[in-house]
Amino acid sequence: MLQRAFAAAAITAACVAIPAAAQAATPLSPSGLTVDRLTAPLGLGSARPALGWTLTGDGRNRSQSAYQVVVSQGDNTLWDSGEVNSPASANVPYSGPALESATKYSWKVRVWDETGKVSDWSAPTTLETALLTSTDWTAKWIAAPADDLNLSGAKWIWHEDGTQNMPAMTRYLRATVTLPSAPGTARFLFTVDDEAVVYVNGTQVVDTKTLRDNDENAWQKAQIVDVTSLLKAGANTIAVQVKNRLNGSGAATPGAFIGRLKADNLTFTTGNTWKSSASGPAGWEQPAFDDTTWQAARELATYGSGPWASNVSLPSQPSPYLRKDFTADKTIAQARLYVSALGLYEVHINGQKVGDHVLAPGWTEYTKRVPAQTYDVTDLVRTGDNAIGAILGEGYYAGRLQGGRKWGTNPALLAQLKITYTDGTSTRINSDDSWQVGTGGLRASSIYDGETYDARLDRAGWDQPGFSGGWRNAVLRTETMTIEPDKSPAIRVLKTLEPKTVTTPKAGTTVYDLGQNFAGWARIKATGAAGTQIKLRFGEILNPDGTVYTTNLRSAQQTDTYTLKGGGQETYEARFTYHGFRYVEVTGAALDSLEGRVVSSDLPEFGTFTSSNALVNQIQSAIHWGQWSNFLAVPTDASQRDERLGWTGDIQAFATTGTFNGDAYGYLRQWLQTLRDSQSANGAFPDVAPVTCCGDGVAGWGDAGTVVPFALYKRYGDPRILRENYDAMKRWIAYLQANSSSLIRPNSGYGDWLATDTTNQDFIGTAFFAFSTDLVRQAAQVLGEDADAATYASLYSQIKSAFANRWVRADGTVGSGSQTSYVLALKFGLVPDNLKAAAFNRLADDVARRGNHLSTGFLGTPFLLNVLQDGGRADLAHQLLVQDSYPSWGYMLNRGGTTIWERWDGIRPDGSLQDAGMNSFNHYGLGSIGDWLYDVVGGLAPQEAGYKKILVAPSTGELGAASSAVKTAYGPAKTAWSKDAEGRLTIDVDVPVNARAEVRVPIKDGQAVFESGKPAGEQPGVTYRGTANGVASYDVGSGSYRFLAAVSNTTSVNSGVAGNVPATLALSVGTASLGTLTPGVARDYSAEGTATVTSTAGDAALSVFDPSATATGRLVNGAFALAQPLQVDGKPVGGSSAPTPLHAWLGPVSNSEVKLAFKQSVGANEGLRTGSYAKTLTFTLSTTAP
Repeated sequence: MLQRAFAAAAITAACVAIPAAAQAATPLSPSGLTVDRLTAPLGLGSARPALGWTLTGDGRNRSQSAYQVVVSQGDNTLWDSGEVNSPASANVPYSGPALESATKYSWKVRVWDETGKVSDWSAPTTLETALLTSTDWTAKWIAAPADDLNLSGAKWIWHEDGTQNMPAMTRYLRATVTLPSAPGTARFLFTVDDEAVVYVNGTQVVDTKTLRDNDENAWQKAQIVDVTSLLKAGANTIAVQVKNRLNGSGAATPGAFIGRLKADNLTFTTGNTWKSSASGPAGWEQPAFDDTTWQAARELATYGSGPWASNVSLPSQPSPYLRKDFTADKTIAQARLYVSALGLYEVHINGQKVGDHVLAPGWTEYTKRVPAQTYDVTDLVRTGDNAIGAILGEGYYAGRLQGGRKWGTNPALLAQLKITYTDGTSTRINSDDSWQVGTGGLRASSIYDGETYDARLDRAGWDQPGFSGGWRNAVLRTETMTIEPDKSPAIRVLKTLEPKTVTTPKAGTTVYDLGQNFAGWARIKATGAAGTQIKLRFGEILNPDGTVYTTNLRSAQQTDTYTLKGGGQETYEARFTYHGFRYVEVTGAALDSLEGRVVSSDLPEFGTFTSSNALVNQIQSAIHWGQWSNFLAVPTDASQRDERLGWTGDIQAFATTGTFNGDAYGYLRQWLQTLRDSQSANGAFPDVAPVTCCGDGVAGWGDAGTVVPFALYKRYGDPRILRENYDAMKRWIAYLQANSSSLIRPNSGYGDWLATDTTNQDFIGTAFFAFSTDLVRQAAQVLGEDADAATYASLYSQIKSAFANRWVRADGTVGSGSQTSYVLALKFGLVPDNLKAAAFNRLADDVARRGNHLSTGFLGTPFLLNVLQDGGRADLAHQLLVQDSYPSWGYMLNRGGTTIWERWDGIRPDGSLQDAGMNSFNHYGLGSIGDWLYDVVGGLAPQEAGYKKILVAPSTGELGAASSAVKTAYGPAKTAWSKDAEGRLTIDVDVPVNARAEVRVPIKDGQAVFESGKPAGEQPGVTYRGTANGVASYDVGSGSYRFLAAVSNTTSVNSGVAGNVPATLALSVGTASLGTLTPGVARDYSAEGTATVTSTAGDAALSVFDPSATATGRLVNGAFALAQPLQVDGKPVGGSSAPTPLHAWLGPVSNSEVKLAFKQSVGANEGLRTGSYAKTLTFTLSTTAP
């Protein structure tokens, strides 16, 4: 039988205040108001957004029955919904007049609870729209005048014996350039197939051997060398040693050199005026060398033709600095800056950087649309003289990417500053050709290659009023893409890391270990003489000699170069590049300090997971760091090499994991727009979005167009994401159907990328065809498209039959017999019912045969552990989770990984490295098991979309404890479970108001389920559903619950020598004081108390409740009560029917002291009555095992 002990304690506080009226029992309280999942958004991009709010209230099983929303513009009510009989408190459509551009609104909500009791109005909150359409923009696109240094008309040249295909050899080239005077500016643009050493007037200016060593296609990247200081009036000599190599297969390849010198307004190109020789005698590179016997160079092709075509990318140019002075002639009420760029931007006003965004405005399919950001710059603009300026980087628009420069070669700016004065008038400062443009310290920037910054070239005051630098006027650009408000969270610096170790592997080289692989850059401080050049090279691992390994970067240089201006300590960090790295190799000078700057899209917090197992926590950390590293402008594959593209297959695999680790709704919603913009006319989704290369229509990659929208809907519950993508999803299915043979997809594609076993591509294609078809069926059901739902249900059934006839055999063998074959067929429902058990057993046998190892790749891994779990082999799933030998997640981490690798064996068991051409150590694809950790191990899954109903069904395996928590649209939800040495399982569950949960508690023979010390089925708010297969199931409403699976009525103490221990259950609680409550000040008051517990039982649980029937859970002062509930240990105090659980013991205790933390929140506008507010609470100590 249950035994209890009770102790009462008084909580008191004194204050002096204005009298307040008595209040009835606490109704629901709305707060946490959101618009399109954003809090008080500035720059909202929708005229008809979705609204949401969270609710708090005492007790259990609380819910909303109706709501009323009022939206106002100034003192005028724009929309009053009236009382709407609906439980909806998330994704509630705004149904008033369309919101206008660049307008600020306020709104509030009140709700009716399950009994019809109405709440107070929420505190009002604001929303402010962006410029919603392109027609709202009066600013013009502007840019620096285009640089005419290019390769047009230049010739690919070689020695006279040359052909476009030739064996490996070295040849020598010379040219004489005559100048009328020493140039003010001179630059030499060139590239070579394969390598070159270039001299100007006898001085070596560049050697490309290292570039060619790292990249067979290094010729595709031209270089520019500033040779101003090396040229003089009169004759000048350019000398080049060129070398052609055999390719990796030992075959002859084309070899040639091409270039153009521009000295002030004079240009000189490669051609037959150059001389050549098969040998290079001593001094051949010097101006005085006699080359009269050398032959004319042979012209192999004009740029744009031959085997090289137009595939040479020009290097980054000095960043344009744009500026304009303006005057604000009245008192300023507010100022807003609306800005975008083709490329990347950083805006300054009066010498101050605007906002904390980096790498803005992001990356889209620029031919269709570009995002724009909104900033509140009221504090930066002043009455009188002002200046606005912007620095531009090439970024994704004009920079070197895989596939070349697809969109443009010259970045551009669009900026519109609106200043509103206190008299109600306003003025605009628009980007136009009155802006001035020049250059400064930022000499080059490239996403792949890094930044070059020369602080000696800083232009002091360029972003201040009154600057006069002799700059040119900007030029106007005509652009036709749509300008849309940014829906994605800003990219920001999220963390700063200090070095773990600093080493000197060789003289002049220092290596900093930040201890973590991540995306971002370094911030350095250095002191030195003007002209001192510091190079920062970034990499993921080290060479055996302790230097930074860079071969897996392929052609990406990942190098930042900073030249000191001298005169004191200088600070530098990059603007328009980012790197994937753990280590930084520094040469050129010693640093005063170096820090790592972690950069990612600043997703709002959403989910957290932890467990009692250190390896599992490491896996979760590696997954999350991989997400941070690859959730920048778009979801990418890798963060370091010359790729970093929006590979659709990677995010298709990772979406259900990524939507937990952060609120990715806005981020992926915007990327899905880019995916739709990139969809082919025939319905095929591309391999990468935005499209820079590669193909489309590939199984598991193109399916991102169906998988990602549905993952967003399931996690966040907003059906708009399905509506926005629905037509594109349908076109994808139509494409698959049209390009299949009897519903069997072609044997093409990437397959189960980087698996250790082989799965046929037509098998994978057909399986994903079925999967996507079923997702579109489900989307149709959600959207009320019933006819479509029936059509896709029928199509799915037909694909399933075709698949089973082709690949499922009578003995349960599926496809090639690979793990991925079984996983996809079982997960997608493609195995006939009578063969499911046989197929599943074959999967389980294969895992066991491999010594509890997996063999899956990018497409099979996301589903593997879920399929094992669902099939009844959770033990195998857990064994794979904690496996630490190859191939496994633990293997990566034991080899030094801090993020998930691209390959299972990026570092092989023998210590050697995998193929550097495809060997990223920061690649989230194989980390796609995260959702199994969070939903299944943590036991917190969205049973209904958006966690309207939660499934609490933890899979414990050999773990001792785990916890998952999410910030749902209804409020925080959490599970935390633990097991004691005797196998008793405790599950703590927090369900937000207006949501429900199904709790499944695993039980052993003889165990019963208790909740907060009572049989679970007898507790208020808990409904027993039944027991099956060793699992007891309960439905619960909102509130906090503690479920315990334990044997009841079996506790006794026997003594042979020492005698019996009497059953003892004792509790004492002291009094706590909150002190003086101050009226008119919003503040949290706290106090600490102590409970002393003695229990000889096998378990004990401490809880608290308010026995009062009035103002339950709130401090009272006569007829007056505080508005907010009293909290104990962070939980509101409930009534006698719903005690608040505080602490539990899993064994006997004597005089155990428990600290009790009391907290009382008081609002700034809350009326307080003179006198003492107090409440007597009842603390209960209970046991299931007396």
